[in-house]
Amino acid sequence: SSGINAERAAVLEWLSPVRGDLFLCCYLEDCVNKMYLYDMSGALMQEISLPPGAVYGCSCRKKDNFIYFKFVSFVNPGVIYHIDMEDKTKTEFIATVYEETPVKGFQT
Repeated sequence: SSGINAERAAVLEWLSPVRGDLFLCCYLEDCVNKMYLYDMSGALMQEISLPPGAVYGCSCRKKDNFIYFKFVSFVNPGVIYHIDMEDKTKTEFIATVYEETPVKGFQT
């Protein structure tokens, strides 16, 4: 069986369409959030690489060619990531740091 939640031993927390031809899905797996991109048929395209932690908030819509989301963990008070999806020929996308929440005197 295949599809967005067919083979995951995890809880689908939310999904959002993006770029008109993809779904961004956020799962709770082993007490951490993991994000995956699927095509419109439900086939897995890729996992978005994240360290262990939680995703709080995501901004993307069907008509958008970008994704913004905030990631937090026990040792990280918050990082906003950006994924540029403008190039429709790309099949792999990387989350880059858009903005970090600094904590005076603390290094992650």
